[in-house]
Amino acid sequence: MQTPAFLALRALVMLATLVAVPMAALFWKSVPSCVDQFLARCEDRLGISLTDPTTWADPGKARREEERLGLMEAPRFEARAAQTAGADWIGGGAAPRPMPAGPASKLPTPEPLMADGGEVRASYQVPAAARRVGAGSADAQRGAMSMFSSTSAGSPRTEDPFTLVQHRLKELGATYYLLESWGADGAQYRFHCQMAVAGSERYSRQFEVIADDPLTAMRRVLSSVEDWKAGRQP
Repeated sequence: MQTPAFLALRALVMLATLVAVPMAALFWKSVPSCVDQFLARCEDRLGISLTDPTTWADPGKARREEERLGLMEAPRFEARAAQTAGADWIGGGAAPRPMPAGPASKLPTPEPLMADGGEVRASYQVPAAARRVGAGSADAQRGAMSMFSSTSAGSPRTEDPFTLVQHRLKELGATYYLLESWGADGAQYRFHCQMAVAGSERYSRQFEVIADDPLTAMRRVLSSVEDWKAGRQP
């Protein structure tokens, strides 16, 4: 049960709210001007600007900020300091060499990487299958190098039968060929070739010959491919 005092207090709060809210809405625009006038009188008496941010700034904070920025600034090197610090060394190898002194126009011009006689030598990449060729057979190694060589610097030499067989198979439509050692002791050689059927790589015919000599195996496969292309072989 509410007491009369509590009811009276609640009535006063409600009355004050009903009066204060409309009064604040009517006279709110004049409140900022009153505050500005009060601040202006305070500034005149104190002789300082209360609205200036520097008035309330900490003088020691600005000094500490300058010292911090000074420590973070990267050091500036002069030309002589850079030379003594090792800037005259070039190259990323284990044993760097010093750069010759003098202007850039007097530096030596690098010579082009050319083989003897001014002819570029072709590089060869032998896959794992070709590396299985017997190490004691020079002809087998030369055959594997020729079969799996990268793009040559010029036209194939007529005295190289391995290259001639390779190019002939390409002309007939070979899509894949492989030369590798064969047998338990690796004394024989297996040459495998895939030929596209009707010019489509989706369908191919397999040719394979095993012989004691790599060139013999390649020539027999080439002969079978030529007979098949000529219609003499089903």
